Amino acid sequence: MTMPTPLKILYLEDDQLDAELALVALRQDGLDAQIERVDAMTDFRTVLETREIDLILADYRVPGVDALQALQLAHQLRPDLPYVFLSGTIPEELAIETLKLGATDYVFKNRMERLAAAVRRALREAEEQARRRQAEEEARMFTFFSEYSNDGHLLFNEETQILYGNKFARDRLGYSQEELRQLTMPDIDTMFPAGRKREFFKQLKEGRAEPYEGLHKRRDGSTFPVELSFAVLEAQGETLMFATCRDITHRKQVEEDLRRSEQEAHALSRSLEQRVTERTSELEEKTLRLRRLAAELTATEQRERKRLAALLHDDLQQLLVAASMQLTSASHRMKDQADRQSIEQAARWLGEATTAARELTHQLRPPA
Repeated sequence: MTMPTPLKILYLEDDQLDAELALVALRQDGLDAQIERVDAMTDFRTVLETREIDLILADYRVPGVDALQALQLAHQLRPDLPYVFLSGTIPEELAIETLKLGATDYVFKNRMERLAAAVRRALREAEEQARRRQAEEEARMFTFFSEYSNDGHLLFNEETQILYGNKFARDRLGYSQEELRQLTMPDIDTMFPAGRKREFFKQLKEGRAEPYEGLHKRRDGSTFPVELSFAVLEAQGETLMFATCRDITHRKQVEEDLRRSEQEAHALSRSLEQRVTERTSELEEKTLRLRRLAAELTATEQRERKRLAALLHDDLQQLLVAASMQLTSASHRMKDQADRQSIEQAARWLGEATTAARELTHQLRPPA
């Protein structure tokens, strides 16, 4: 506990000497104290409302002042201040009543040597109460924000016993708060590393535990995927684990849809590749057939050229030459000039036909 320096004390006391004796007793015990004495309720209220005060001392019997009313006023205005009665002899039942109404302690003036110890104890208790109030307020704030979170929150100890689950977690899992407290983390998360929990908790405390994807099991036995991340909390000397559980059902569905789409695209790509291969093979086969047909047509054309050339050379040309020779011979035997000229003309025509046949025969021959 850190002792305020100086220790500022408000003392409700009508006797100045008693106030001085109290100050001496505190300082003799090592407390650096300052006392502001008041003897009326108006002054008591004013100091409470305007001064920085660490502790209140009060005589139970001050003329014109109701001791219990003063105690209630102090708790109303400054509920964090420790309140110690320093008074003469009072009945035990009254002393007990003051404690029930919120007084921290009471010390009799004839036992002034107990005052410093009572003040220290009162300050220590006030500090502990302040810490508890702060912790309770933080817990209330945590619970408030946790209850309205869109993620599941689970608080559990090192034995994996669940101590708290927020509304989101309770709704998703189908358990009440009381039912959750009867379960452990492995009961609801099928992938929780229960077999190596010591190592896991050690990693958590050292900040080395990575988030992981788990599978939460509902009360009805159905499951849903979650992503878990962890933090370590210290509460009242106990180490607790705080898990944030994010439902990733939608993300998993999107991933599955994407995987299926990729598979379908891959299958379509393979199908297209096969179809292209098949069409290419068909085109290549048709091209080959066309080339063969073209070759056959070329060969046929060449054979026909040879046949026609041979026919012209071997038959037609020889006949033409023979006819020309017969006409020439006949023209020499003709007496009539007109008949001779006609036969000679026919012989010339046969010669021209023979020349044309030779030229055609040459053109019909296939190229070498």
